[in-house]
Amino acid sequence: MIYLEEINFLTFFILVIKILKFNKNKTIYYIYSKKLDFMFIFIFKYLFRISLKKLNFKMMDIKNFETEEIIREIIPRNDLYIFEKKIKKNYNFFNNNKLITNFFLKSIIGQSAHLRHSFFRLIFLINVVYLLNKKNYKNNIFVINSRSWFSIFSEYSNSKNINLIQTSYIINKKTLLYLFKIIYFKNLLKDTFIIRKKKYLNSNIKLYCEGKSQPNLNLNGERSDFSWLIESNFPRNNVAYNTLTFKTKNKLNSYGIYTTLNFERNKFYYKNNNYKFINKNLLNINEKLELNKICNNFDFSVNFWYSYFKTHNIKITLNWYKYDSSHIAQSKAISLLNGISTMQQLNFEGHRNYFCKSIFDICFYFSKFSADNDYNNGSNIKYKIITGIPNYEINEMNISNANKIRNYLKNNGVQKIACVLDENSLDDERFHTGHSLQKENYYLIINEMLRNKKLGLIFKPKNPSSLRKRLGKYNTLLDQAIKTGRCHIFESYEREGVPFSKITPLQAALSSDLVIHSSLSAGTAALETASNRIPTIMIDREKNYESIFYKKLNNNIIFKDWFTALGAMNEYFFGNEYNNLGNWKENISHFDPFLDNLSQQRMGNFLNHLIEGFNKGLDRDENLNNAIIKYSFKWGEDKVIIN
Repeated sequence: MIYLEEINFLTFFILVIKILKFNKNKTIYYIYSKKLDFMFIFIFKYLFRISLKKLNFKMMDIKNFETEEIIREIIPRNDLYIFEKKIKKNYNFFNNNKLITNFFLKSIIGQSAHLRHSFFRLIFLINVVYLLNKKNYKNNIFVINSRSWFSIFSEYSNSKNINLIQTSYIINKKTLLYLFKIIYFKNLLKDTFIIRKKKYLNSNIKLYCEGKSQPNLNLNGERSDFSWLIESNFPRNNVAYNTLTFKTKNKLNSYGIYTTLNFERNKFYYKNNNYKFINKNLLNINEKLELNKICNNFDFSVNFWYSYFKTHNIKITLNWYKYDSSHIAQSKAISLLNGISTMQQLNFEGHRNYFCKSIFDICFYFSKFSADNDYNNGSNIKYKIITGIPNYEINEMNISNANKIRNYLKNNGVQKIACVLDENSLDDERFHTGHSLQKENYYLIINEMLRNKKLGLIFKPKNPSSLRKRLGKYNTLLDQAIKTGRCHIFESYEREGVPFSKITPLQAALSSDLVIHSSLSAGTAALETASNRIPTIMIDREKNYESIFYKKLNNNIIFKDWFTALGAMNEYFFGNEYNNLGNWKENISHFDPFLDNLSQQRMGNFLNHLIEGFNKGLDRDENLNNAIIKYSFKWGEDKVIIN
């Protein structure tokens, strides 16, 4: 069988010259479609009597033979690490510079799974071809666009009996743009408009908070980039925050927070001449250019952050986004100013994940398990501080808001309330678990609610901004449920940045008797509610058996699908079985040793010790050691792990 990544003139000639004479099949499949595909389809149909068809499959159907776990979960846990090992062994770049090596590896291997040119995407497609032809292991050909590091992909595909062929661009299109300095001039143009030559108020040493565009200063059940600030002794005038609008800038300035607009800064230049290429002669032209591009991106990013931090007298960074290489340049920049880089864990990882590799001086973790798991990720963290799950303390406003919703549902005849936490989805179900999976999270339990008038529902969608579009025909069913007065949905979302829900999972769960988290793979929300003793169960349709949840939790918490979960819910609410449903009591301390919702306070006070140390004139290392000693004394030596 023959598969094409896409149809273009080069794949056309490969098919005609090299492949067609060996092809016994009358159908060739392609992955990505374009506007001009009809032309090639016509030619092949009428000249060669061969049909060109788009390859249709669902990510949820691409599974491991034995475990039935979807391949999407396996690739970042296993395959990406294998590819990293091969690249390091075969190409051994930057022998004297671990930081740029990590930036390089994360830049090429750690690109988002949603990008066509990412390592993840091609590895996934090779597995698709392999699994769709498991009964015919021979004579499978996969023609892909020209790309760097082809030999490693070819070796991988050969292990699955797939002949991988690439088109023969001398230089691929992405690299061509770089060659003509398009990216360089784009960045230069940005700097021309953003860089200022003016004096900024720099009397205070500051911490730069990398947020999620959630500048909420009230702990009212909505998400906030500043919960750690509000809950701790950290002074507001020592916080620097970047925003995209004058409205938010003025609002935060009025609260005493130092706010910049679009990373305004003066120009300072740091030149890094510390690169030493090893085995560069082994590379082809595309790989050499990509290597140079990554080095230039590193230098540009380091200079960007170096200028920003120096302009605004920033000595500490607090980041959360570790899923690409950008944080590595940020950590390098702050180190050049003898500052300290920190990261707060916001998302739970049940097993190692290549996308979660990171480099910081300090990381604040949920638990020792999370700290140890991050070591398995391959992260380089000097000080690991255990602070607990990042909830903030439940207050009277949170309880009052929750009671309003609960009483409203109760007044309409409800006896028991289930809170459903969903996930986001994308249109193409070939490269995401898709809308079908998310639709299940609504129509199955809504039908149960319409059948049982004693049941009430609360929905907390992850991405309310696109929910109605993604639900399609089931919108009518959701509206019908809301009209009964027995269903509530949180539909407010952030208008700046990523349009995810404003409401925390815990706030939504406070009104309920049982939380149903629709994805075990994304278990953070389940931990947030379970750690507050709200009965919580999870559904694992992805079969993520390697997750720590399977090792620590029982079958009163994890369910394989919605049908078994709904059966358990009904017995728990209205029958005599499952009295222990969703009870995490025996194992929740493995995920949070504190269980007091004070993690943000602990983190904020630790950061305050660092600010105080810099204000006293302590150098970087002395400041770090001093803060570690204070935290260990108050919370226990077992809450600090030093590499």
